[in-house]
Formats: sequence, C-alpha cells, structure tokens
Amino acid sequence: MCDNTEVIDLMLFRARQGDRQAFDSLVGSHYDRVKRFARRLCNDGELSDDIVADTFYRALRSLNTFHGDSSLSTWLQRIAFNVWFDQRKQVARRREQYLNDDVIAKQPWGHEVKRGDPLNNVTSELKRERLMQAIDQLPPLHQRMVRLYYIEQVSYRDIADQCRLPIGTVKSRMNRARISLSQILDRDIDFLVE
Repeated sequence: MCDNTEVIDLMLFRARQGDRQAFDSLVGSHYDRVKRFARRLCNDGELSDDIVADTFYRALRSLNTFHGDSSLSTWLQRIAFNVWFDQRKQVARRREQYLNDDVIAKQPWGHEVKRGDPLNNVTSELKRERLMQAIDQLPPLHQRMVRLYYIEQVSYRDIADQCRLPIGTVKSRMNRARISLSQILDRDIDFLVE
C-alpha cells in the first residue's frame, strides 16, 4: 500500500486530469484496505466485492470532491460505508414492500390465476408458493395467526378470540411472525426482487 502522501497527491492530481493509469494506481494501492473494511461491514465475500467495486466507481465519479481534509483511505472507507448502508436500505425497502400488511393482503392466495402476461402469472404463482413455504416454516401458532390474518382476513380481535389470547399478545406475536417470515424470505432474495 502506498504511504507516501506526495505520491498519492501526484496520483490524485493526475487522476483528476483524466489519467486512467493514475487512478488505477490509486485503486491498486488502496484496494486491500477497502476490501478488508467492506468484508468487516458485511461479513460476506461476494457482497464485499460488490461494495469495493461500487466504492471505486463512486470515488472515480467524485474525485474532484476529495479535498484532502482526511486521508484518501479514510475517504474511501467512508464511501464504502455509504455503499454498504445504501445496499442495506435497499434490501430493507424491498422486504418492507413485500411484508407490508396491505401488500401481503393483496397477494394471490387462491388458486385462481389472473389473465394477462403469462410470465407475470408464473412469477406471481412462484411468489405465492415461496411465501406459503415460508409460512410453513413458522412455529405452529405463528402459522395459524398469519394464515388467519392474511389469507382468511380475520381481524386481530377474532384471532384473539379463536386463540384465547389477549389482543395485545396477538399483535405482539404477529409482529414476531412477520419478523420471522422476513428472515426466512431474506434467505431467498430473488423472491423479493420483481
């Protein structure tokens, strides 16, 4: 890794002027450090490769915003952190979209397939099957509550009566069931991406 600040400053100057070799040299001298940092953030080799690639892409696009207030490696690590954080927010948004009460309530639970684009019908059917498999992996009480609420559209009050539980307990356990379902579906990220 390059520790000489004069060399780094020269490479930065040349990279800002459009010298691709200078930028490649900066990447080469900081790659391992950024890679280790990304690996610690996500604890996943494949995802850390994506973070590193996005980090250097963003660094190239915003090289003119680096003013040297911190070291180049600190600046690159900050970019890597932002990339990682953006990816986490994106996954959370996808998960929230599919686990939102209104969205789940509108899923095609029955066996009726809507007319239209055959690919969409197959995709919807696969999602429904995957969601049902995920529900089957929940503990029995959570399975029952999720099916009553989302599939049969029974109110919390009626679920509480059927399960002989206080309504607050039903809401709490439904929340736990949604979290468990989210974790199960998280293992199959393709399910979450349309």
